[in-house]
Order: sequence, then structure tokens, then C-alpha cells
Amino acid sequence: MKNNNVNYNIIQNVKSFQSNLVSNKFYFFKELSTKSENFINFLKSIKNLKDFKSFQLKKKLQTHTGIVNHIACLQDGRLASCSKDKTIIIYNKDNFEPQIEINNIHNGQIFSFTQIEDGHIISCSEDKIMKVIKIDKDKYSVIQSLEQHQGYVVKVIEFKKNELISISNDNTLKFWKKENDNFNCIKSIKFQNNQNYAVCIMKLNDEEFVTTDNGDGKLKFWNYKYYSMTKEFNEGITSNWISTQLCLLNEDKFIFSCGSIYLFDINSKNVIKKYNINTYSVIKCIDGTILLNSEKKLIKYKLLENELQKIDELKQNNTDNVYALAELTDGTIAIGYNNIIEIWN
Repeated sequence: MKNNNVNYNIIQNVKSFQSNLVSNKFYFFKELSTKSENFINFLKSIKNLKDFKSFQLKKKLQTHTGIVNHIACLQDGRLASCSKDKTIIIYNKDNFEPQIEINNIHNGQIFSFTQIEDGHIISCSEDKIMKVIKIDKDKYSVIQSLEQHQGYVVKVIEFKKNELISISNDNTLKFWKKENDNFNCIKSIKFQNNQNYAVCIMKLNDEEFVTTDNGDGKLKFWNYKYYSMTKEFNEGITSNWISTQLCLLNEDKFIFSCGSIYLFDINSKNVIKKYNINTYSVIKCIDGTILLNSEKKLIKYKLLENELQKIDELKQNNTDNVYALAELTDGTIAIGYNNIIEIWN
């Protein structure tokens, strides 16, 4: 390492300044890779970000007629949202005016959507169906309907390219693989307790994923290759699908939010620490900090070693709980509550 002077100098600079830097944009040097290329990319990604305390309400969108269930930043930087009103809306990146309105594709509310590697969006609906949607600049087309679930579909993730996992209140996990341009269900796992079903799912690494149950708040760790559960965690947690959140922080740690926040170690699959913070939305930001909604505020935390430290907060104008939260590529924050989306920058 010392023979590479560029890398070595950068590492030494990071180490010497990490405990003294006070800018809110440089919180996760301790988590930063020691490769100079990663360091430079990190600086590029945060150079235009504003201090959180200076954020102001830029725009209020009332484009949905039902509760906003989910919002996310697409691969091209555009904001997208879905709602109880059975629609998905994709917004213009510059003025946040609706650019694509995807409607009349489901007979029930749309709980969530996921954009997969090839750019297609997969929607999850109360009507028990997932739709694979091709997105162009200002138009869309539905190219496949996935109808194997017997209950409403809560969420789907792309675990590997062209390989999906979906969760539903039919008490099953379903595994999908793309063959001949279509996704086919290749495996279905039914939960033993018919009263419980997965309400959240997240990939941990190339071998594992985790799910959370409604009702008893059980956290289940799974091996993807063998379709098997490797560990079940439950320490008297009670849960409902609205308040349950998962957030991957790095290759070693993730957050499980369920009434309280639990900081988990991925390797041991044990809780590092519990925090009495009640939130309905939690995400990891571009600058490495953690953003969540609690007590009518947007609050930022940093992860330092095995501790979450509060670093800033922004009081919301609304008095409602935020059930949808996303960050765009320029650091803009979008929050969803009732049928409203607010844009903060």
C-alpha cells in the first residue's frame, strides 16, 4: 500500500481529518473505502449537496387522489410515486410536473414498485398481480402480468439480474427468473404460520436476504441459493406492515424499524443496539447519513462505529406521519403523506 503514494496519502489525510471535520457533508469517512477512486467518486457525489438545516419546501404536489404508498428515485434521476388511487406517476426532473401517468393497469391500490436493472418497473398491487412496465422518456407499456400470488402483493426485489423475489399476504415468498423475455415463478415457499406474512424484504448480500413478518415482528434471514431460512429473530417485537422498515447501511449493518429502531449486525445476525425511535420511513442518503421521520420531524443520523448519532433535524410543515421518503440524485428530499408529496431542497 505504501508504494502507491496517491492512495497512501489520501488514506492518511482521511485518517487525520476524520475526527476533526465539522461539515455535515463528510460524516462517513470512517466507512469510506480506502481506494482513491472511491474517495474521488464520493467527493463528486456530495460536492453539490446542501446542508440539511438550510433545506426549504420547494414544491407541494397533489397529483394523487389517494394515499401515497411509495416514492423512489428512478435510474434516470426522475421521481416516481404510487398510490391508493391505483396509479404510478413519474415526474419531470426539473419542474416535478407529472410526465408519465400510469393508470388503469391494476384493479386495486398499488402498494409499491421496483425498478430493475434493465430499467423496467414492476408494480405490486392489492389485486394480487404484479405488472412489468417498460418505461420510455414520456410513455409506458405493460409487457407482462405476473399473476401467481393468491393475495395482495406487498413488494418485489431484484435479487440478481433477471431474478426476483416477491412477498404477499397469501403467506408465500415467490422466486422468479426471466426466461425467453418473460418472468416465470420457479419456487414458492409458504410460511408455517398462516396468520403471518412478510411485509418487508431486503437483499443483504449476494447470498442472503431478510424478511419481516406482520403481527409478531419476526425477522427472518434467508439463504437465496437454497431457498432456506437460516435464522429467525424475535424478542417480543410487535409489528404492523405500515410501520415496518428495513434499511441497508453497509456490508456489515442494517436497520430494522418496527416501533423502535434496531441496529443489526449482518454477520452475527444479532442486534447491536436498540433505539427508542418511532419512525414510519427510514433511508440511507447519498452522503452516508441516515434520514428518518419521527415526531413530525425529518431527522438525520450518522453511524459512528456501532452508534447512531443525531446530527440534524428539520421540522415538517405538516402534522401527519410520513409513510414515504426518498432522496434524489442531487440530494433533494421527497416526502409523502396522505395524498401529498413535498419536495425539499
